[in-house]
Amino acid sequence: MSVNAIVNKLVREYVEWDRYNEKIHIMEISPTLLTELMERCSLDDARELGKRMSQDLVRPSIEQMFVDFTFDNTVEFLRREVRPVH
Repeated sequence: MSVNAIVNKLVREYVEWDRYNEKIHIMEISPTLLTELMERCSLDDARELGKRMSQDLVRPSIEQMFVDFTFDNTVEFLRREVRPVH
């Protein structure tokens, strides 16, 4: 991989997501850790956590990135944020 390709990838990642992380206080966790944490939750606890996270984190994140909370902005947010697990 060329230096130019690496720099382009890093700048794109920063512009699309990383610059917002500090403002909305989020961080990545490994899929293994997330699986372990979710396995320790009851179904009702997991549902409640999902509702709270969407209200307290996802919507503000979308509004921070795009100003308006719309369906199209939500889809774009998910396209940028949800990364396939390898």
